[in-house]
Amino acid sequence: MKVKPIILLCLFALPVLGIAQSTYCNDFHSSKCDVSDNSGKKWTMHTSSKSGLFKQGTLNVLNCPAQSKTDYRFILCYDESLGDKIVMKIKDATNGEVLFSNETDNYSRIYEFSNTKTRKLNIEIQIPKSADSKALASGCLGVLIQNRKTDKSGF
Repeated sequence: MKVKPIILLCLFALPVLGIAQSTYCNDFHSSKCDVSDNSGKKWTMHTSSKSGLFKQGTLNVLNCPAQSKTDYRFILCYDESLGDKIVMKIKDATNGEVLFSNETDNYSRIYEFSNTKTRKLNIEIQIPKSADSKALASGCLGVLIQNRKTDKSGF
């Protein structure tokens, strides 16, 4: 009969461990994303930056309002358990136009661009399934969005 308390303890411990990992993931973008920049540009963290606990085989969308005459930098960081071919697509939320996909850029984790008009962006994150269909890994993933005023050029 001593097996019951051990089973009950395990049943209660599993959700607590999941909550602990989920809480750990909440600030993943601010603690684990590499923000080194040798250009001397001063970036500010955008309020749409987010992190969370994700599973393989999922598609997630993050919304981001983007102002005109502003440079944006998107930095993707994640646990290795999620794989190495995580797809990040940045789309215009109004017309669905794909502005960038890291699939065509060797699955890069950083993308910078100058926004010329105010619009809403959708950042789609596709986490592929594992080759082992029985084992679906989970891990932390963060999208750090930074912005700064575009340098004025010309007269």
